This record gives sequence, structure tokens and C-alpha cells, in this order.
Amino acid sequence: MINRGATRFLARLAVVIVRPLAAAITIRSGWRPLMLGCIVAVYGADACYADVFVRPQNGRVREFTEEPSLVTIGVTDEMMNPIPGAADNYDDEGNPINPYPHTATTGANGTATFHIPAFVAVSGNAMATVLHEVFDVDQQVVPLQHSGEISDLSIESVSRDPVTNNFVLVNIFGTLADRKGFGNEVFIPDLFADTNQDGHLGLGDLLYSVVDLNVYLDNVPSFTLGDSFSIVNGSVLGLPGMQFSTTPFIFDPNNGISGTPYTGAALAETKHGITSVVPEPSSINLLAVGFLGVIFSCLPGAGRSAVLHLRS
Repeated sequence: MINRGATRFLARLAVVIVRPLAAAITIRSGWRPLMLGCIVAVYGADACYADVFVRPQNGRVREFTEEPSLVTIGVTDEMMNPIPGAADNYDDEGNPINPYPHTATTGANGTATFHIPAFVAVSGNAMATVLHEVFDVDQQVVPLQHSGEISDLSIESVSRDPVTNNFVLVNIFGTLADRKGFGNEVFIPDLFADTNQDGHLGLGDLLYSVVDLNVYLDNVPSFTLGDSFSIVNGSVLGLPGMQFSTTPFIFDPNNGISGTPYTGAALAETKHGITSVVPEPSSINLLAVGFLGVIFSCLPGAGRSAVLHLRS
């Protein structure tokens, strides 16, 4: 029989020893496999205390538009806040390479594709790169042929800490992989609305929306671009897990996600397609060492009392 106390102690010890290293640096070249393994080992130890162990995964977000549109996407942390300094990488002089947010312009009946990593670089130099986990994304769409209406969608995955009963956010692409598998695209509508109530869609109309994948994926709705929706007190019958607001949503561990509920008509002018991407074979090899920590620390009898997260 597995000794619960011993397992908890060893898992905690792994967190105490490895977390500062994993949070501080990921050494380039030869040290990268070891440090990536350490990061995942820490996640494995932490996960033994979590309600749902959702491994960070790479993902893809595609934006589908019927008219030319400006699309902007950012990566956010465990509090729905933009990750400071986030970039694809940093060069030897400490300059960010392809920093977030990323932007793209679509054409008529066009598509913009964004590849979202499980971790982004937040600083670096010739010796090391500091990484931060990506929990969720925020995407803003502005159709260019109209006069400036905006749809701002945050894609989230909300769970509960089993000990504190607090709300927690987990990696959205990990949730998608667990629920729908790799490579299966799920579509989410971008709704636009006359939020300034001047009688037409245009400049000054900004509708914020958020989707909780843990609810949305229970019954993914069918819709077509151009569909109209009736929003009542921030919700739409038939769009489970979605909320709509006239102000930015905020996340609080005690209350979850909240905003200023919008009521009125809305139009699905564009849509997202999100997919959890199968890791490349080289990435799987690099993470293998870390999963030894996952397997060991999650043996039956291990306690569960912490939320899966990494702070850089």
C-alpha cells in the first residue's frame, strides 16, 4: 500500500527543490531537456493536489471572417491578465522575438491562424530564457468594412479547488485535449452588438464575451455566421458557458468570472475555431523526464490540495 504521508512529502519536496529552478530559467541547448523535464515534474507534483490535472498543451486558434477584419490575440495568465513581456522567444541581446499580442488581417471569407504555445518566453538572453505558462487567450476582432464595432472574446477553462472550493483557471488547450482529443476543432461565435445604443453597429460598439470551456464543451452549439442572438442579462439561451458584458471581465478566486451583463440583440459576424495540437515528437522526448515526476507524485493515496500553476 502506498504511504500517503510519504508520497505527499516527496511531492512537496520536489516542488520546493525544483520550482525555483523551473520558474527561474530554462537553459538553452543541452540543458533544455532537463529543465523542461523539471518544469513538468513540478506540475506533476502540484497536480496531485488539484481538482483536475490539466496538462499545458499547445493549441491553434483560427478566426473565420466574411469580410476583411483586423484580428488581435493575446495570451493570459491564471488571473485572466495579459502575461507581461510575452513573446515567442528572446534573442541573445534580450530583445523579444514576435511579442504578444499577435495581429493579422483577413480578407473577404478569410481566415487568420494563430499558433499558441503551452509556454511563452517572458525574458531571456544568451544564457537562458524565462518561461511562463499560457492559461488562456483573449482575442479581439474588428471588421474593417464597417465603422469600428468590436468583439472581444476571452476563452477560459474554469474549475474548482477541492480543498478551498475557490475558482481556478486551467490551461484551455489541456481542457480541450482532455474533453475532445487532439486535432478536433471546436467553433465559438464572436457576437457583435449595439452596446452604445445609437441604433446601428459601428464605432463605439464593444461587446465583451467570455466562454468557459468546461461548460461549453458539454453541448457545443451549432450556429452560422450571420445568425442573430438575444442576450438577456449577459446570457444567451443556446450558447452554454458564454457570458456577455459591456465592460472587461475580471476573475476572482472567490466569485469566478464576472462583468457588467449586457441585454440586447447581437449578431455573429465572425467565429473562432480552437484546436489542441499534438506535441511534436521532439517535444515529447524532452518532457519524458518530467512525466516521471508526474507518475510518481500522482500515485494512489497522494493528497490533493494545490492548484496547477506556474509563476514566473
